[in-house]
Amino acid sequence: AHRYFVDGSPKAADAYFAGAWHTVLVETLAGGGKAVFALDITDPTAHAPSKVLWEYTDTDLGYPLGEASIVRMANGEWAAVFGNGYLSTSHSAVLYVVNIQTGALIRKIDTGVGAATPVASQNGLAAPTVVDTNNDRIADAAYAGDLMGNMWKFDLCNANS
Repeated sequence: AHRYFVDGSPKAADAYFAGAWHTVLVETLAGGGKAVFALDITDPTAHAPSKVLWEYTDTDLGYPLGEASIVRMANGEWAAVFGNGYLSTSHSAVLYVVNIQTGALIRKIDTGVGAATPVASQNGLAAPTVVDTNNDRIADAAYAGDLMGNMWKFDLCNANS
């Protein structure tokens, strides 16, 4: 039988924080668990507990399948953006925006669509695609689908989180 571990797709990108550029890897656990974590892999030969930047869990976080996005927000802050996945406690579709350095929640956007019962009402948000529509290297919107067949657009343009 298959045993799930860290089965999500890793995403690595450069982000600026603490006065320097860092290469950060953000990983979802997918079927392996209800969490997302980030590692500082700027120096891939250095292995230490300090390289673990954060691990994010929440009651509305299900099994997050797919990649997180690593993006610069309108306020200059760098963030990981990911959907809550499937089989969360609330069974709602939720988008998370988390500080890339600390793992602190910047914004949790609940679509309000989904419920625990009946089973056909259970929902979750897939991995979002974040777009920069004006080529300024700042995230403008995130698009993601849910289990109910909806396609969501989340406006990320405002500098106020």
